[in-house]
Amino acid sequence: MTIVVEDFRKPVGTILPWDEMKRRALCDALDKCGGSHLLAARRLGIGKTTIYRMARLYNYQPPTVRGGTATFCTDALGDTTIGTKSAAVPLSDGNMVKAFPRWFEDFGSGRLASGKVRVDLDPAFAQTVNTSSYHVFVTPKGENNGLYITNETPESFEVRESNGGRSTVEFDYRIVAHRKGYEHLRVPDAEAPRPAPGINENTAAQ
Repeated sequence: MTIVVEDFRKPVGTILPWDEMKRRALCDALDKCGGSHLLAARRLGIGKTTIYRMARLYNYQPPTVRGGTATFCTDALGDTTIGTKSAAVPLSDGNMVKAFPRWFEDFGSGRLASGKVRVDLDPAFAQTVNTSSYHVFVTPKGENNGLYITNETPESFEVRESNGGRSTVEFDYRIVAHRKGYEHLRVPDAEAPRPAPGINENTAAQ
């Protein structure tokens, strides 16, 4: 009988630190889920609060922000998430431009207290947009002297009543901001998709 004794002291290759393994697992899951924290948390088997904390800890940036390519992610319910979705729009000169949703929006409601109230941006929404500049549209739901927006910061904004009003009127709001990483893109050029190999352009157009 032959007895084989293995020497566990010999090198076994590079072993990544535990913290680096967690970082890579997080980034890989978020990339494959199109940046969706909820889907990635479900795939990793961790909580929503944990994945947001880890994303901040490791300064995660979506592939589109890093200059990479976003991917599709379809969960067990059949819901599909993608990093970008664009449309090629033809121009009169025969060229085409790319149109895609570079604006993200959020909605909410509030009530004035003595004519003013501070509204905090939703943390998840704030992570996906450039909060240095955004637009807020307010719809009052009762009699008032007019409402306006002031003191806009990356974390919040204020709704106030005009002319020193001190009402407690309720209101709805809509906030619109540029998607993070897409602030300076505006109708870039687009190319028509090429037919698959073995299919000529005339056949593809039919």
